[in-house]
Amino acid sequence: MAYFSFTIGMQCAAYSLVGKAIGAQNIRMAKRYRDIIIISGIILAFLQSTTIVFFKADIAVFFTNVESIQSVLIPAFNAAAIALFFECIQLAIQGIFRGIGKQKYAFYLIVFSFYFIGLPLSYTIGIYWGYGLTGLWYGISIGLVILTAAYIYLSLYHFNWQVIALEA
Repeated sequence: MAYFSFTIGMQCAAYSLVGKAIGAQNIRMAKRYRDIIIISGIILAFLQSTTIVFFKADIAVFFTNVESIQSVLIPAFNAAAIALFFECIQLAIQGIFRGIGKQKYAFYLIVFSFYFIGLPLSYTIGIYWGYGLTGLWYGISIGLVILTAAYIYLSLYHFNWQVIALEA
């Protein structure tokens, strides 16, 4: 849970800084904040995911002393680290979407990537193909990869920042 505190803080900073710059009609500064948030989100995601990968056995022992459960958790943490990587980035970029008033885009992308991609793939990989907990995490990870890629594309190439500033 502590991991998400950092990311949520970055999200709040993103919508505050980007929103303030857009409201002041300072498009250059808003784009600079956007770039800093995306890069910072990637760095934070890397640090958090790497921590999970390197300390997965210790994390499993922290939660349970039952070795049969640990043997399921430890490989699943690799897939969870992938999901966490993209989750951190997309949460930070959601702050940009809020700051420019484009939450509707985020909503539709979340519904699509989780309910139409992530959950069906989680079921297929984890349950149907028999990969268990690890497969469940891989399905969600694929949905998060698609969501994060869409967020990056929209924030860097799709949105017309001049129009957004004029509408603010």
